[in-house]
Amino acid sequence: MCIRDRWCPVSSEVDPEEYYRKGLRTVLDDHVSMLSSSGFPAQLSDSAMDPGLYDLWRRANVYAGYRYVAAADLVAGPDGVAGTATWTNFGVSSTHARWTIGYQLRDASGREVATSGSDVDLRTVDTEQAGGDEPAPATVSEPLAFSTDLAPGTYTVSAVVSWDEHKPQATRTVDFEPMNLAMPGRVDGAYPIGSVTIPAATS
Repeated sequence: MCIRDRWCPVSSEVDPEEYYRKGLRTVLDDHVSMLSSSGFPAQLSDSAMDPGLYDLWRRANVYAGYRYVAAADLVAGPDGVAGTATWTNFGVSSTHARWTIGYQLRDASGREVATSGSDVDLRTVDTEQAGGDEPAPATVSEPLAFSTDLAPGTYTVSAVVSWDEHKPQATRTVDFEPMNLAMPGRVDGAYPIGSVTIPAATS
């Protein structure tokens, strides 16, 4: 790699494995936020890429930037639903823009019955890399509670991450779709991250 965000053509004297391994190490060590997937020496080759070299190239591109995953562990109590939400970044860099996390509690029919905000700033969910060939994940947890009267049943907790990089006194307002997280189950921009069951009262 000749600069921090793209692959560069090199002479035939350069060892291919050293080239791609250096690219992977640069992504990890320098917390590269975005990496071009073109410009590498094998791009225009007529033959298939060596599997080992391809794996190094693939991982360098996959690891660049952020990959957030969320999970929630909740229990039902006399004052409502409470527990912990955990966010893990499996990428090598955090987002640089402001994004706001929101939590939704939905009943079995999918109806939203309660919401909760978040104090997590995803721009800070980052960590130094340990020198290996895999990203060192960064994790942060926060308390999560829904204080509302809820009927017995099973409820799903979802998280949605909304773009919030609006400039004061801007002449034009621009919004983006909710953030894509590195997990399945996206519905209308939100991801299920946990569930909780409220038992029926016993006499």
